[in-house]
Amino acid sequence: MRVAAAVPRVHIADAQRNAEGALKIMQQAFQEGVEIVVMPELSLVGYTCGDMVLQKKLLSDSEKALAWLMQETADIPTIGIVGLPVVYADRLYNCAAIFGQGQLWGIVPKSYIPNYGEFSELRWWVSGYGIKDRMIRFAGQECAFGSDLMFDIHGVEFGVEICEDMWVPVPPSSMQAVQGAKLLFNLSASPESVCKHDYLISLIAEQSSRTMAAYVYASSGHGESSSDLVFAGNAVVCEYVVVFIDFLLLVLAILLDFLCKVGGNVGLYSTYYIVVLYKTSAGNLFEDVKNLLAVAETIDECCYGT
Repeated sequence: MRVAAAVPRVHIADAQRNAEGALKIMQQAFQEGVEIVVMPELSLVGYTCGDMVLQKKLLSDSEKALAWLMQETADIPTIGIVGLPVVYADRLYNCAAIFGQGQLWGIVPKSYIPNYGEFSELRWWVSGYGIKDRMIRFAGQECAFGSDLMFDIHGVEFGVEICEDMWVPVPPSSMQAVQGAKLLFNLSASPESVCKHDYLISLIAEQSSRTMAAYVYASSGHGESSSDLVFAGNAVVCEYVVVFIDFLLLVLAILLDFLCKVGGNVGLYSTYYIVVLYKTSAGNLFEDVKNLLAVAETIDECCYGT
């Protein structure tokens, strides 16, 4: 299965223009054979739009932009995951919309709202923690709304969480893995700071290893306001012990097969995962299968002692 983390240029508070950028990303992903592509947190409006997210016009524009994007990608089999604000029961949520072939699969609200240091998100957002078994009418369609949603593509289950959700002691993705998710997606807007990048990568790698699932992470970049924060536009895909990092678009093919079957107690959640191929935005194809097989042999030795 081929997945992608993409970081399109964002235009602050211009939902339609951002949707057009997302369309180009999805078209490119389709050409690369990608089945699921994730984009950053609030990618349809811009994470740094601040109090503008409280404006009814922007909320309406983002909903219309999503409806337009779903219509324009109706003939593309690639599944898209984008971020946008959503009003539910008169409360404003920071959400991820999962859609494909013209259908809105579901909307996942952010569970954990940071309000420390450089973050003041409680100014705008309500936590979606604990929201389950709800339905919402959005972008002209009715779909599931909740923090516990699981999705399925070709028999492979995947889950979605948003930025801070990964940084807490028990991320939503941990529970998603327990329920069988083999792919985990994170829409993020994590600003850079001294020494933070290495810690971020280690955190992603640890979560992938802990959940025994591929972790696909896309964070805000070009176009976000730099008045107070700096965004590097990280696109990261990690599968257990293998980490790939790129900017703009990272495509990774994951073989969900028996190339590396984890046995014993380690195989509690999911049982097979190994990277076989990846392509960067620059179009360079890395076919060093020998090195990847060496990784597989290392994992196999850890699992079976042979």
